Amino acid sequence: MIKYIDQKTQFHLTTWLLICLLIYNVLDFETTYIALNQGMNEANPVIQWFLDLTGTIWVILWVKLAVYAHIFSMYIFNTKYRISSQRLRMQWAFGACMLIYATVVVSNLYKISTFPPTL
Repeated sequence: MIKYIDQKTQFHLTTWLLICLLIYNVLDFETTYIALNQGMNEANPVIQWFLDLTGTIWVILWVKLAVYAHIFSMYIFNTKYRISSQRLRMQWAFGACMLIYATVVVSNLYKISTFPPTL
């Protein structure tokens, strides 16, 4: 059992988790974009409110971009945040978020593949 992981390894692990989380968010946007263009509805009520408010699908991308710009800027420029995000509980939280987004992407892909095509 590993009792100690050096700081460089923690930094790389956290960086990779954040990059993978960003990739899952892009995949979530892409599958949601395809699903909405096929005539499906957004299941997230907050995002649906933004869609109704703006009338455009691109608001999803802008919301995700704003959140990730904040997270990455905090991680890059704020030493205290970077050190706290390298703790094991934060890495588990990032991993849990990745699992949630992976589930959403798989669910979106399933719904897209089983949705009847529009003529």
